[in-house]
Amino acid sequence: MSSVIPDEVIETFRILGATEEMIKDFEKKANDPLSHSITGKSGGDMVVVRGSIGNGISRVEISDDLIQMNDKDMLSDMVVSAVTSFYQNLQEWSTESAAKLVSEAMLLVAEQHSNND
Repeated sequence: MSSVIPDEVIETFRILGATEEMIKDFEKKANDPLSHSITGKSGGDMVVVRGSIGNGISRVEISDDLIQMNDKDMLSDMVVSAVTSFYQNLQEWSTESAAKLVSEAMLLVAEQHSNND
C-alpha cells in the first residue's frame, strides 16, 4: 500500500530534519486502515456506506424499509448521496490527519534540534 502522506510533506519532514525512522513512524500511523474507518450515510441510516482509507468503499447497507418502498429512483439517489457523504468524510479526515501529522512532525523535529543544541 502506498503512503497517504503526500511526497511533498515527506520532503518537508526531511528538510526540517526528521529522521527516516520518524518518517516511517508517521507513514505507519497514517496507513493504519483499522484506525481510519469512514462512514457515509443518507436518509438517516437508510443507506450506509462503510470503508477505510486504504481500501475505499467495502460495504453498502440498505435498510429493508427502503427496499420495500420499491422506488428505484429514490434508492439510487440515496446511494449516491451516501457515497458522496463517504467521500466528503474521507476528505475531512485526510485534511485533519495531514495537519495533525505535520504538527507532530514539527514538534518532534524541534525537540530533536533542541536536544542537539
